[in-house]
Amino acid sequence: MDEALVHAGPGHFETGRADASHFTVRALEPYREAASPADEISAAWVAALEHVGRESPPIRLRLTGVTLSVSAVMVQAEPVDEAPWELMRRLSDALGPLAWFEELQRDIWYASVVHFAAPILDSRGLVDWAEQRRRSLSHDVVLDSLTLTRFRYCANGGRRHMATEPWHRVDLAGSG
Repeated sequence: MDEALVHAGPGHFETGRADASHFTVRALEPYREAASPADEISAAWVAALEHVGRESPPIRLRLTGVTLSVSAVMVQAEPVDEAPWELMRRLSDALGPLAWFEELQRDIWYASVVHFAAPILDSRGLVDWAEQRRRSLSHDVVLDSLTLTRFRYCANGGRRHMATEPWHRVDLAGSG
């Protein structure tokens, strides 16, 4: 994240911070400042997570390097088998009509480390930096839980990020 920020410049969300880093399995709704775990819809989301946790085993992803999108610098994570895709499908099925916000299944797994929220200081430098790190990693991670998470805007001394606010955690305990 810090290396990418040298090229991206100031004003971006520092999503690679320990209190912001995550893998999104599914976005459930657009950002709402007033969102709360006491909202009626939160109970339905928790029920879907509980169901998926009972039937889904932990998943393994291989961190392979850095990639860019129009909105972020990301660490790319590649599934080592079909289990991550199955987890996405199970969550979509369990949510049913509550899966409306992200109807299409993504075709990549990633963790954002910088989310662009200001002009890019050195776009050519950032592209070159990312290209040099495209295949710079080979590290497996095991994800053994799902967490219903809300993000809260935080700023300190000109540095910005969206901190995670966990509402409900479910272990992935299924045998697959």
